[in-house]
Amino acid sequence: MKIMVYGIAKNEQHFAKRFAQSVSDADRVVICDTGSTDKTIPILRKYGVEVHEIQVNPFRFDLARNMALMHVQDADVVVSMDIDEVALPGWRERIEKAWQPGATMLRYPFIHNWEDKRQTIPRLSVWGFKVHCPKTYVWKYPMHETLELKSDNLTDNVLTINEELFRHYPDTNKEERWSRIDILRKATEDEPSDQRMAHLYGRELFFHHDYEEAIVELKRHLSITVPYLEPRDDVLGIGQTRSTSCRLIARSLMALNGQADEIIVWLLRSVSESPSQREPWICLADAWFRVGDYDSANAALKRGLAITDRLRSIEIEEWCWGKETEKLMRDIEVKLNA
Repeated sequence: MKIMVYGIAKNEQHFAKRFAQSVSDADRVVICDTGSTDKTIPILRKYGVEVHEIQVNPFRFDLARNMALMHVQDADVVVSMDIDEVALPGWRERIEKAWQPGATMLRYPFIHNWEDKRQTIPRLSVWGFKVHCPKTYVWKYPMHETLELKSDNLTDNVLTINEELFRHYPDTNKEERWSRIDILRKATEDEPSDQRMAHLYGRELFFHHDYEEAIVELKRHLSITVPYLEPRDDVLGIGQTRSTSCRLIARSLMALNGQADEIIVWLLRSVSESPSQREPWICLADAWFRVGDYDSANAALKRGLAITDRLRSIEIEEWCWGKETEKLMRDIEVKLNA
C-alpha cells in the first residue's frame, strides 16, 4: 500500500522538523508552501519533504489544499496534515491494518486543542477525516475546509477506528484570530445561506470573546437551518451543529452576565436539538447546579452519563467525559444529601 502525506504551510519553521520526522514512514511527503519568509522551506527539504511554492490570492484554504492534493494522486491512501500536527508512532501500521478494499475515508479520534499551555490536557476532540482516497474527494470552503465527493457518481465508504493517529499541537503564542474572522466573514457574505459557514463564523467570534456579535451570528445560523431532525435523518450533523450553537449562545450570555433563566432555556434547546449526545446534558446539569436546582441537575447528569458512546458526538468536549464531570456528580450528591 502506497501512503502519502500532503499539506500546506506558511512560516512554520518552529514545527517543520518535528512534523517531517513524525511522518518519515510515509512513501512521500508533499507540502505546498504559500509564501513563507522564514526557514520553513529549507528545513522541510532538509528532512526529505518535497516542497512546492504556490500563490493563492485572495487566500483560501480549500484552493491551497487542493493544489497540494494534486501532487499525490498516484497514492493508494493519502493523509492531509498541517505542519503543527504530529503523526504518532505506529500511525502507518494502524492505517494499513484498518484500511479495506473499496474504502474511501478513515475516521479516527483527534485531539484538536488543549486546556493548558503545555498541551497535556485535552479540551476538544473531534473525529478526524483526513485519511482518504486521493481520487474521491476535493476540499471545499475557504476556511475550516472539509472533504466533499468530487461528483455525484461517487459514494462514501467511511471506516472508523478508535485509535489515535495524529495530534494537533498549535503555536499558543501565534495570534491569527482576526485574519480567520475576516475569511469567515467574507465567506458568510458570499454565501449567506451556507449554514456551516454561519456556525463557524459565530463560533470564531465566541472564541475571540466578541460575545454580542457571536450571539447575533449564531442565532442567524439557527434561523437558516432545519430544527429538530431525528438522529437517523441527520446525516450531515445539522442537529449537533445547531445544538452546539445553542450552547455557545448560552456561554456567551454567561460571559455577559446574562439572566440565568435565559441561559437555561438555551441549554434546554441544545438538549432538544441533539438528545442522543452527552455534551448537551452535562452542560445543562452544570447550569442547573449553578442556579441551585439540584434535583434537575442530578436528572440531567444521569441522563448524560448514560450516554457512553463517544461516536455520537462530532465534537467531543473532553470535560464532559472526565474528572470535571465526576466532580460535578460528587458536588450534586453533597447538595442533595445536605
